[in-house]
Amino acid sequence: NGVTLPKVVAAPAAAMLVAALAVSGVLVGPAARPAAPRSAPHALSMAAAGESFSVGVLALQGGFKEHLSAVERQAGVTGVEVRTPADLASVDALILPGGESTAQGHCIVEASMLKPLQEFAASKPVWGVCAGMILLADGLKQSEPQALVGGLHATIERNAFGRQIDSRFRSMSLQGSAAAAGVSEAAYFIRAPAVAECGEGVEVLATLPDGETAVAVRQDNLLATCFHPEISGDDSWLRFFLSTVAGRDLDEAEPHPDLTTVAPWQPLPRPDSAVDTAVKRAFAVFQQGGVIMDVVDGEQARIAEEAGAVAVM
Repeated sequence: NGVTLPKVVAAPAAAMLVAALAVSGVLVGPAARPAAPRSAPHALSMAAAGESFSVGVLALQGGFKEHLSAVERQAGVTGVEVRTPADLASVDALILPGGESTAQGHCIVEASMLKPLQEFAASKPVWGVCAGMILLADGLKQSEPQALVGGLHATIERNAFGRQIDSRFRSMSLQGSAAAAGVSEAAYFIRAPAVAECGEGVEVLATLPDGETAVAVRQDNLLATCFHPEISGDDSWLRFFLSTVAGRDLDEAEPHPDLTTVAPWQPLPRPDSAVDTAVKRAFAVFQQGGVIMDVVDGEQARIAEEAGAVAVM
């Protein structure tokens, strides 16, 4: 059909994915994805408080329910589950939630959502969280090819902090507009990616305390974070997205519920402390509709499957 595939060395499974997507006319990976037209910097419409404003959450796989709950706590903002192009066309802004980015890529293609998502991200506010950051990136470091929404001029490294045992509630150092907004300086990092390289127009909003590793960035209408504020008892990053990125004038929000009643059903640990039960439970939440590869015993399998995921020992 005339599609030129990127020059990559891929394992058989990845090669099958490349072939399947090529047959469907889908370009895979940063080398094959044409640059989407960009909106003028900061040319986002301001929505006054009291006007209707809808925020979609891509609901194909992963921890989308926690984002929807957070959105619904914001006065004057409505959350919408986005599964089809028609759903996407109905919202003013979008959140790409955490989960399994490869599985999400498959789902996006099967749902005929790739092109609509790319067009949406070219001009409207989008926040990519963890796996969502991977989907927003223009490139991935040392990674097999997959379907990407793209648009964020950055290269992202998957699993930059190691395996699940290395997941933590980590502290950060804020910079720029994030520091001015006073957003939270700690959050859960669950098998998190990291920003390996920033391109033109990308503002670094947060790094690890070493000041070197970028974990939150913004480019015009796009926000991307490696971490999960939605399970960290923290709506400040969501409100930053709505106010600073999407241009929404915000009213007061409902208080966050007790952390023992919502995922990950544990009080917040001390930042940078060792892995705890909350991290294990949170990982299961983000794999809903995907596959867990780090399950090693029956108890972990039970936690995973009760969260709606598939456990593989």
